[in-house]
Amino acid sequence: MPAAPTSARYLVRYGLLTLGVALATFGLIGWTDLHFDLRGFWLYDNGWQLHPVHLLIVGIGLIPPAIWEIFVLETARQGRQRGERASDDEAGSHSDAATP
Repeated sequence: MPAAPTSARYLVRYGLLTLGVALATFGLIGWTDLHFDLRGFWLYDNGWQLHPVHLLIVGIGLIPPAIWEIFVLETARQGRQRGERASDDEAGSHSDAATP
């Protein structure tokens, strides 16, 4: 299976980052609406309804891995660019040496 283009990889990572920030924000807003009350945090005592802290936890959990993956993609891209520049420089120096 061929690898996805880099732009698609960035799109997925930025989408996950956006989702994480949105969930964390929505969780905080919902929790402030409950005046930071933790009653109903456990699903079984809340009629199996989500508490805003659950969204906050998932959002905070998504943010660091998404940022890390973006960092890894960017580092790999910069490494490839450095390698291409180095190979271009070597090719240029070899062609200069071959000409009289």
